[in-house]
Amino acid sequence: MNVFRTILSLIIAAWIVPLTSSKENIPDGGRTIPGSFKLNSTNFDVSIRDGSVWLIEFMAPWCTHCRKFEMEYESVAFAIHDMNNKKDRKVKVGKVDGDAERAIANRFGIRSFPCFFLIDGLSVYEYEGTRSKDELVKYVTTGYKADEPLSFLMSPMGPMGQFQALLMLIGNAGSALFAWAQKITGFSPVVTGIIVAGGVLSSFLFGLIVVVIIVTSKDKED
Repeated sequence: MNVFRTILSLIIAAWIVPLTSSKENIPDGGRTIPGSFKLNSTNFDVSIRDGSVWLIEFMAPWCTHCRKFEMEYESVAFAIHDMNNKKDRKVKVGKVDGDAERAIANRFGIRSFPCFFLIDGLSVYEYEGTRSKDELVKYVTTGYKADEPLSFLMSPMGPMGQFQALLMLIGNAGSALFAWAQKITGFSPVVTGIIVAGGVLSSFLFGLIVVVIIVTSKDKED
């Protein structure tokens, strides 16, 4: 009976964890300086969908150019933060450790550090200008509107990008579910993995059955 209850709990969690984990990691959790946010695979998509325009730097701790530009980038964040008081739509500054967050870096096609992108809704612009505070601030305020955004089909916010975002969400939810399951059951990683996989598979089959029933009943009504 206890094993049945455990499996039942995991099936329920397989549905709940993905929904809650995407909302727990709000942007404010990564704040370092006013208007600046540290983004990772857990909070990235939740953050950039808040209706703001986002300037994002992809960097790496070992990158000499990134370290040299660190203070300058902070001054960019301060400048933009001060300007937000005079604008209806806010601009936020984010930073992604592209070395640690490979999934996000691959989604944006990062090949070198640092790289800068501006996200305005579903439009993504790659900054290719001079690496300086004044030029970045100018680009964020008006400059990017004169550029062509990345092709939507292959854009990080387009179909391919959203598919990669879904994979990240599933991966994060799976990791959270596994950690939670091991904590409440006390089982070994192997046994916990089998139970979690069974719970996820069961929830998937349950959802599939529900869809089939709905579609079948609709066909009968027609």
